[in-house]
Amino acid sequence: MKGNLLDEMAEALAQIEAGRVLDLVKEAVSRGIPPTEIVLRGLSRGLEVVGQKYEAMEYFLTELIMAGEIMKRAMQILKPHLEKEPIQALGRCVIGTVRGDIHDLGKNLVILMLSREFEVYDLGVDVPNEAFVEKVKETKADLLGLSAMLLSTMPAIKEVINLLEQESIRSSVKVIVGGRVLNEQIAREYGADGYAKDAVEAVKVAKQLVGSK
Repeated sequence: MKGNLLDEMAEALAQIEAGRVLDLVKEAVSRGIPPTEIVLRGLSRGLEVVGQKYEAMEYFLTELIMAGEIMKRAMQILKPHLEKEPIQALGRCVIGTVRGDIHDLGKNLVILMLSREFEVYDLGVDVPNEAFVEKVKETKADLLGLSAMLLSTMPAIKEVINLLEQESIRSSVKVIVGGRVLNEQIAREYGADGYAKDAVEAVKVAKQLVGSK
């Protein structure tokens, strides 16, 4: 059954079983399961458990890195099939993890989902505030995605938004934020236009924000 296969995939990723995850991804593709469904119902659920285990100190940085590598390899398998799905470019999006933060698992999943409907520019991790602003200017981005996973790096979000205002381009770009330490209230306090708790919600919020420009 499709559901059982995706459940197994989520469990295998949660247990950092690289070979098992990749075999299940290949099997899911061969069965004709849509790539986006593989991501949402299989990989993303497993990734969520990894994040929970990290927060509970059951997993540490080593496990996060390993999970990230598994995700990258899984996405390489899925990429040719995702490219076969119709793309509707709704706008340009610059995205990255803020200064001082090297976590990119959630960000990479958001990129995978957003890239179906946006032209995405990934700046990576530990991105200087100025780099976000310069890339928004260069690409004339409609959307800026800021990710923060640590309490200590949260203030960088507000700093980036303030810098957009100083450069007089804040009104031209919508800002969406995400990360386990954030919520709707913090997003509003920092001056962001939207908040997303996961990759699925990020796509919905991004489309709403760009549609409201």
